[in-house]
Amino acid sequence: MSTFDNYPVFSQDAIRELGTYVYALSDPRDNEIFYVGKGNDHRWFSHLEAAEHSSDAEPSLKLSRIKEIHLAGEQVGVHFLRRQIPSDPLALELEALARYRDWE
Repeated sequence: MSTFDNYPVFSQDAIRELGTYVYALSDPRDNEIFYVGKGNDHRWFSHLEAAEHSSDAEPSLKLSRIKEIHLAGEQVGVHFLRRQIPSDPLALELEALARYRDWE
């Protein structure tokens, strides 16, 4: 069984529906948001793939946290905070606002 088997697979229609989005990744062990980003297509999922293929020689708190979550038998939570954002400057602004929000 692959680490990725239980993650959702989005259809092309669903990807189009998301458009450009701002998302958050969370740790299910403590529900902490540990990363906020913007993207389109499968951008959020690329972090999971990067963690799977990274080595300890490539230090990254985000990738290390994803690896720890998977080693604990859990899945990273993904939360789409905004979707169908009409412009990249607006997406960047929304991403910045979400990064500095107090999630408690």
